[in-house]
Amino acid sequence: MQFRVFWKLLASNIILQVLFVLAFLWSFQAGTGKPGVFRASLAVCLIGTIVASWLIANWVTRPSNLLSTMARRLSAGNYEPGIYLGRNDEFGQLATSLNAVRQVLAAKNTELNRLASVLAAMTDGVIALDE
Repeated sequence: MQFRVFWKLLASNIILQVLFVLAFLWSFQAGTGKPGVFRASLAVCLIGTIVASWLIANWVTRPSNLLSTMARRLSAGNYEPGIYLGRNDEFGQLATSLNAVRQVLAAKNTELNRLASVLAAMTDGVIALDE
């Protein structure tokens, strides 16, 4: 389960590079004697590789951005509903863990607020003893 995202990225980059090389070789073979065909196919291969790389990078960075947003909300004391990524990789596990932390923090904060209101409403003095 560990490093699943890393291996997906590595495999997708290797696939993109192989496709780029194959397209480049195909365009070289198809464009013999025609430099315009060669340049056009090279440009299409480069643009395709750039677009595919951008899509893969977006696929990887979106969950990390959502998780960092949730962590900032938790640190600010906002315990609103968490996030669900629908993934079984490291990001999905981290989202599940952050949701569990969110639930525990919300319960502790509710209990703390209840105890603070009880103490604020007391008219008699309270002494805390250390056991």
